[in-house]
Amino acid sequence: KGPIERNLIGCLCYDPTDALFAVEQAGVTAATFADPRNRHAFLVAREIVHGGKHQLDEHTLAAALHERGFENADAYCREVFERGQNLTAIPTYAKLLKLSELRREMKQIAAELEAQADDPHAEIEAIRAHAESRLMGLAIDRRTVSWSDACRTRATMWTEARGRTVAGGPGVIGVPFVADGLNRLLGGARRGRVTVVAAPEKGGKTIWWGNEAIGQAQQGIRVAAWCGEMTQDEIGGREAARLAGLSSFALDTGCVRDTELANVTAMLDEISGLPITMSDDPMDIDELCSWLRRVSAKDKAEIAYIDHLDLIDGRGNDYERVSNNIKRLRELALQINMPVVCMHQLSRAYQKENRSPDQRDLRDSGKITHNGYSVSVFYQDTYGSTHDESKIVWNVFLNRGGPTGICLFHRRFDTQSMPECTREEKESWMRLKGWKTGDE
Repeated sequence: KGPIERNLIGCLCYDPTDALFAVEQAGVTAATFADPRNRHAFLVAREIVHGGKHQLDEHTLAAALHERGFENADAYCREVFERGQNLTAIPTYAKLLKLSELRREMKQIAAELEAQADDPHAEIEAIRAHAESRLMGLAIDRRTVSWSDACRTRATMWTEARGRTVAGGPGVIGVPFVADGLNRLLGGARRGRVTVVAAPEKGGKTIWWGNEAIGQAQQGIRVAAWCGEMTQDEIGGREAARLAGLSSFALDTGCVRDTELANVTAMLDEISGLPITMSDDPMDIDELCSWLRRVSAKDKAEIAYIDHLDLIDGRGNDYERVSNNIKRLRELALQINMPVVCMHQLSRAYQKENRSPDQRDLRDSGKITHNGYSVSVFYQDTYGSTHDESKIVWNVFLNRGGPTGICLFHRRFDTQSMPECTREEKESWMRLKGWKTGDE
């Protein structure tokens, strides 16, 4: 490792401007160097280049090292300048150094675990949680993003969104939903953000996210899902029945023809090959976050669905538990730069008052509106003097930096589906409710 580290410093000295840019883009920092002398020389060389030096000869570097108490600086610089003069080798050197740094961190983790295991007072669960947290940290790319990188990322995102809009699309800047109405309101599921979707008990939460997960996976989007309410085979059966246009209840009771059963079986085979990673294991918030980190690092998941916040195990009363869960998931979404869509349940207060639900009816809401980037509720239209029970109303009442509004879906619980209403159907429904449409 020592010669490779010195070769990289030599490349930096040979062509300071281009080499330093390439080195920093590769993620090499002072901590990457194992040898303290090489680490010291790298810091000094980088300081000189950042100071405006476009040329860095052997004597300039040696003098700077000597001023900082570096022993045998002349001999060290002579060796460095004899070696590293191949700029094309920088990516290879950087990769080898990063791998070496990773091995050092793994050895450090092993030493920490050994010390904890020898402690008779240490709890096994605490040791395991510490090990998992450290190892998952290594599995995630933790590169430092500069201000200029952040600005370029934002410019690229807006350029892509503009291109989609010109091409006739909704201009989605996040992971797109299947429903175009949600994309127009929310811009898709925003990366690094938490989207909260609340609905009444048995109101169709699992139906909606199951439809979305399958639709997104069919478009090539890698999906992760944790289902605390239903098992994987139940969700798979529902979605296969929906795609076949059949009732999952009829399938469960065997009231189908042989041809229909064969069609559903073919649908199950088709969706089993989709890029979906799902778990129905009971988890607390620590285990769930660790699982999502693994899925992000190993399976490259692009969006995660959590069904639902109330079912994640944790300490404290319901209010404290839900508040802690949403806060931890928000932090995780930022760390792994992935959108997290959380299902949540509404309280029943609005049913007693015979009114449509709103923000007040989030059960044990805690910090939901504080930590959620967008919060929506959806419900069957059974309230008010004029209503249409065949419709599901989706109300986006919190959307940071974006519009709020209503989307409308059909209620087809026989086939476990919620297809989006057309614009004409939505305008007809709004006239039924006595609301102004976009044309009025």
